[in-house]
Amino acid sequence: TGSKYHLSCDCTYLRVRIQAVNYEELSDRRNQSGGKYRACLKCRPVRGGMVYITADGGSYHGDADCSALKRTIYMIPLSEAAGYGACGRCGG
Repeated sequence: TGSKYHLSCDCTYLRVRIQAVNYEELSDRRNQSGGKYRACLKCRPVRGGMVYITADGGSYHGDADCSALKRTIYMIPLSEAAGYGACGRCGG
């Protein structure tokens, strides 16, 4: 479902580092872009207890196994990447 191609499998956009935090701490937390975290539309976390965030994400999750935190990566020849945009970090 992605729209970008990556030239490096080590791209930070492909690696997901999940951090557990208390929900009450979210109001003081910002992601790497300075944005606030909002509730994930897939797992719909409850307000309270432990939630899961990533440094470059914009949502908090109620489940560390939420599908929005997963990446499926396929290796294809660059010649077949037509229609995908280059990643802003590793795409050249």
